[in-house]
Amino acid sequence: MKIKVIAMNENLVLYDESKSEKSKERKRLIYEDYKKSLFKLMSVCAFLLFFLSFSIIFFISVASIFLFLIIVIVVLIMGYYYCKILKKSLIASTLDVKIYSDFMILPKLGQDIPNTVEKVNYKNIERIYWRINNEVFVLILNNRGMNEYNLNKRYKFFYKELIDDTDKFINHMEKFPFFNNEDDVSISEIRKRYGN
Repeated sequence: MKIKVIAMNENLVLYDESKSEKSKERKRLIYEDYKKSLFKLMSVCAFLLFFLSFSIIFFISVASIFLFLIIVIVVLIMGYYYCKILKKSLIASTLDVKIYSDFMILPKLGQDIPNTVEKVNYKNIERIYWRINNEVFVLILNNRGMNEYNLNKRYKFFYKELIDDTDKFINHMEKFPFFNNEDDVSISEIRKRYGN
């Protein structure tokens, strides 16, 4: 008789809505907003360049051409950097939060505008405060977590819009002792309590 062995170190998936219809709809809407913002940016840049080139026709001089070139370069550089910021925020808004039995998948802790996710072990978490406001929740790392992720801040804010099914998320997180869904804590209190 053969005995089936079950691996004890397998991590169970407790919460993963990344392939749900709600998640797909959230990402679709974010992508549409990104395209609209990009179109507005391109329109503004095109209008500025057209206006400048039209005005130069009436005031042709070496100084005006030189000024025109400087303004064109400034507009193109600003447009380029704004496009990069838009793309970064698009990627950050389409990341997914997942809960496993031993760790969470969260947007990268060390980045202001994260472009990827990382695994955060529960042994590195001191507290998660859910009831801060309608937009964000906060993760508080313990000393071990700060050392492991090489951070100088103990706290990290995450947008609640990354959670596609809030009730399901809270339901699973309440099983962990570090999850706090009862205390109303403000952002300023978090900063006072855990340092700037």
